[in-house]
Amino acid sequence: MTLPWTPSRTTLQARDKIYSQIAEYLQLKTVIEKLKESATSESGIKTKVDLGCNFYVQANVPDASKIFVSVGFGFFVEFSHSEALKFIDKKVDHLTHKTNQLTKESAKIKAHIKLVYELGWYNDVVDQGFRLQYHADTLAFCIVSTPDMYENAFLPFVEQLKNNQTKIGRDPIDECNLSCMKKVGELFPEEELEFIQDFELLPNRRPKLLVQTAGHVSGGAYYYQRKDCAIDPWESSKKIFGASLHPDYGGWFAFRGAIIFKGVHVPDLVRKEPAKLLDTDAKVQDFLEKFNYHWKENSFRDVIPVKKRYSEACKMYFDTFPTSARLPLIGLDQAQYHNS
Repeated sequence: MTLPWTPSRTTLQARDKIYSQIAEYLQLKTVIEKLKESATSESGIKTKVDLGCNFYVQANVPDASKIFVSVGFGFFVEFSHSEALKFIDKKVDHLTHKTNQLTKESAKIKAHIKLVYELGWYNDVVDQGFRLQYHADTLAFCIVSTPDMYENAFLPFVEQLKNNQTKIGRDPIDECNLSCMKKVGELFPEEELEFIQDFELLPNRRPKLLVQTAGHVSGGAYYYQRKDCAIDPWESSKKIFGASLHPDYGGWFAFRGAIIFKGVHVPDLVRKEPAKLLDTDAKVQDFLEKFNYHWKENSFRDVIPVKKRYSEACKMYFDTFPTSARLPLIGLDQAQYHNS
């Protein structure tokens, strides 16, 4: 479920505002060009002065060859027409560059789906030790990486690491996800946020967030567990881990954490149930057994038809162990990686 003001949309809204500024500058440029033509007249130009309440008075400007721009505190900068036009061209170039950056930023953020939920929905289904200490209607976004994440977000992030010769102390994927979360946070400077990544642990070594549960209550992907079988087919002593299935990507995705908007409350948020894609015990059993016993084969990811899978390069990266052995695949050297 997505709110009308998801971070990616906010980025595009910011870009659209800049487009409006560009349009205003281009309109001003047209006016100045016409003014430049009129300024050659010895009699000057005639204009109207707004007196307010739709009243105007006609005024004569004997010398329209100069333009004055307010810089604040009652000070003005004098421009010739040519100087003003050059200034506008530079301003438009600057704003255009900014819109391009926002467009790229939006593309990166779109590599991660934002699934929204109330923390109360999460706290209601987890044990006491996993509950998050926020009001029940506090807004949170569950972050999900889609198959496009590797090419759209991760590889550009790696290039940035190489260009800046940045050293990292964790898995590059984790560093990339945190970077994406922080970029979302930059779009809401007025809000107090908490970022929780999927690997974070509490002092007692328990996960700080059960990300698959968060993904389930947000309506993004159904979290299948052995309890979803009407008749449990496994021995009670056997540990069977649960797994999530996305309606578009099957198992070709991953939960990466959550962003909590500490001061935002959404008591009227409508809950969306995740799509239950496996309709028999046999299908659930097959899915969980493939996940628990044959996960290296990736067969659990394709138990339903999917719209997109990881690229071959992405699969090679995730299938390579340990993390340090992955570095050559993305062009990072060991000196840039210090596992702490």
